[in-house]
Amino acid sequence: MTKSEFEERRIELVERIGVFLEKYGYQPIPARIIGLLLVTDKPYLTFDEIIEDLKVSKSAVSIGINLLLGTQQIDYITLPGDRKRYFKSRIVEWREIITGLIGFSNAIRSLLLEILELHSSSETDVDQSIREVVKLIDMLEKEVPPLILQWDDKFKK
Repeated sequence: MTKSEFEERRIELVERIGVFLEKYGYQPIPARIIGLLLVTDKPYLTFDEIIEDLKVSKSAVSIGINLLLGTQQIDYITLPGDRKRYFKSRIVEWREIITGLIGFSNAIRSLLLEILELHSSSETDVDQSIREVVKLIDMLEKEVPPLILQWDDKFKK
């Protein structure tokens, strides 16, 4: 693969990741920032590199980065003697991310149980679906941590 073919494929993949994430509620620029940070062969990118690669305005990248930092979807480092921030994907922290999702699911579970308590005299399709979601969350909270340990035993060297 030539350098230009590689670059074209990289740009296309960033765009596909962006479109995919947009379908799950992400704004376009934050979605593409995530894609870019996953696709880059560098360990991190500067603000200016993100602007250059995505070909979007400084303000759009600034808003996107702040949103992603605020929701802990990306992180940054600084280097001694350098005022720049270097942005990176948090994918390397996938265990922490999954643990956070389980905590988020538990919070949703609590809210769903309150809804069921409020609906105690009814039994609608919505109530039945809420019960099923609660059971699934219970199962995930029980099954995912041992599954990660099994994964570590099998694949981590």
